[in-house]
Amino acid sequence: MTRTRKAADENFENFKFVLSVSLLLVAVATAEEGRHRPTGTSSVVPGRRSEPGDGPAGGVQRNEKCSLENGNSRQGVFVPVVWGKQVWLTTAREDGRKLFALCVDLQSGKIVHDIKVFDVARPQSAYSYLNTHATPTPVIEAGRIYVHFGSYGTACLDTNSGKKIWERRDLHCDHRVRPGSSPIVDQESLFVAFDGVDKQFFVALDKKTGKTRWLRDRK
Repeated sequence: MTRTRKAADENFENFKFVLSVSLLLVAVATAEEGRHRPTGTSSVVPGRRSEPGDGPAGGVQRNEKCSLENGNSRQGVFVPVVWGKQVWLTTAREDGRKLFALCVDLQSGKIVHDIKVFDVARPQSAYSYLNTHATPTPVIEAGRIYVHFGSYGTACLDTNSGKKIWERRDLHCDHRVRPGSSPIVDQESLFVAFDGVDKQFFVALDKKTGKTRWLRDRK
């Protein structure tokens, strides 16, 4: 491959990546507009929000697959979450070996953070047509975002610096068709469901440290 051809291919991949993010921002903006319409006139169902104007946005359907390409194809089936001017989403390499958290500026569309959260040595490969490796929707609050990839790992990131505050990679089950349960939070805990074919349990993690507060089997 000539240098000119290689540069052209790289530019095309970057174009597809920027286009995908731009379409995502249009969806989020549409959800924001719909949220402020009078009751009964909105064509978009807004997502849950932690503060007025913040939290998950409902412009992208949960079952819609979004591919973000920048050198390596990434996928995710998610709802983007919004806090202030930041839009966050999780993505994964198609082979599942690298998992990411992506932050985009809501107004400009520029990428603020593109964080590789985890490397995965042996990702699940069966039933790839049913799910992606980055399906659970993150949870965001002031200064922090919690990303969950099932048995691959759970992490808390600083939304300003992008640095990882804590991570947990010791909670496992056989997802078989890859993880799909999204976490929720209250004032003190991050709650995560592990729904495997071998075992099913619910765990509460301390939001500040990631340590287990309690773990219960689902019966």
